[in-house]
Amino acid sequence: MTARALQRHESRHRAAALQRDHFASGNAVVLSKGGENVIEMVLRVGTPAQARDLLGWVHADELLPCRVSCEVAIRPMPVPAIPGAVGSSRIDTRGGGTAPPFDRYLVDFTIGRRLVLVERAGGPGVPTAREALTAATAAYRRILAD
Repeated sequence: MTARALQRHESRHRAAALQRDHFASGNAVVLSKGGENVIEMVLRVGTPAQARDLLGWVHADELLPCRVSCEVAIRPMPVPAIPGAVGSSRIDTRGGGTAPPFDRYLVDFTIGRRLVLVERAGGPGVPTAREALTAATAAYRRILAD
């Protein structure tokens, strides 16, 4: 299967998961500065149980190896400040190649019917795991107060 065909297959699979869990609405904010990106996505589904189910599926997907070809260390990451949150890190280990190396941290959690995905990514060492956890904790507090 070509990389493009694989991406189309994955997109259909993700769309089916969202339809199954009664996707209602969503929004995303992307902030970029100096080679670093912070992405915050909020999806609203039918029920809190469906949000938790989708959280499990998303987190399991984030821990899978690269689908095309890359050398990345993928590890679960504890998220102690957010109840029920899961996290992971994807650290590029190849030290070169055709694309620039990267560090990527993902933190996912639910608040009621909402699934929240927070990603912080950039070059090696930018950002740190601590900065990613700080961004996710700020998103959690802001959304919880909403």
